[in-house]
Amino acid sequence: MKREIFERLVKWKNKPDGSRNVLMLKGARQVGKTWLLKELGEKCFEDYVYINLERYADTLTIFEETLDPHIIIEQLGLIFEKKIIPGKTLIILDEIQSVPRALLLLKFFKEEAPEYHVCCAGSLLGVRLHSGISYPTGCLETIYIRPLSFKEFLIASGKEENVKFIETASLEKLESMSFEHLEYLLREYMFIGGMPAAVQTWLDTKDYVEVKNILANIEDDYRSDFSKYTDAITSKKITEVWENISKQLSKENKKFIFGLIRNSARAKDYSLAI
Repeated sequence: MKREIFERLVKWKNKPDGSRNVLMLKGARQVGKTWLLKELGEKCFEDYVYINLERYADTLTIFEETLDPHIIIEQLGLIFEKKIIPGKTLIILDEIQSVPRALLLLKFFKEEAPEYHVCCAGSLLGVRLHSGISYPTGCLETIYIRPLSFKEFLIASGKEENVKFIETASLEKLESMSFEHLEYLLREYMFIGGMPAAVQTWLDTKDYVEVKNILANIEDDYRSDFSKYTDAITSKKITEVWENISKQLSKENKKFIFGLIRNSARAKDYSLAI
């Protein structure tokens, strides 16, 4: 699945060691951050080491024992049985919010081991709520990853001719033509959305019910995140706001009214949840 943002990742890879920061992909869950980093490793490097910090418990003690990037690289090579070679091996730290000290380590990768290509991804909400952890300002190149655009959706659907038409047709030509076909594709995109899993399911099955199930699963994953970094009361309020957003903003009056969440609710009651 082609992503236009991939070109920026390639440019990052080709920067000189001294001017290349650690790469940080930010974005909502399931927009394709992990896929993009693995794709970069497969297409632009001889090899890559992928570490999901939520799953690989064996790696967690490394970050607790030292912040020396060379020792950590050596240990990662032993754990994953790979030789990590500067310029040839991409190091991917996924779900970095799970290990706050790993975020702190990024500063030392930049300052003490700039010859290595290091990238990371994950929800920064959890990281920002961990007290005592310094954010590595000035050491990161941050790229925001979003769902597929309409153009990317068309390309994934094999409709490159429509993309070329949209990009090259003159205004006079556009004004004189009917757009029923493009309008149909746009409505299709608006229903399916740009989440990669939903788009891939649509391409594989052409089944709207299956797509709806995928989107429901993604929403469930978001809901489960609400309780990860907050207390029970705040998590409940986050859920209340979440359930009210679409209902309220679908009305003609596009103003979010806290009193519609529950009687006598006020903005200050939900400021932290928002």
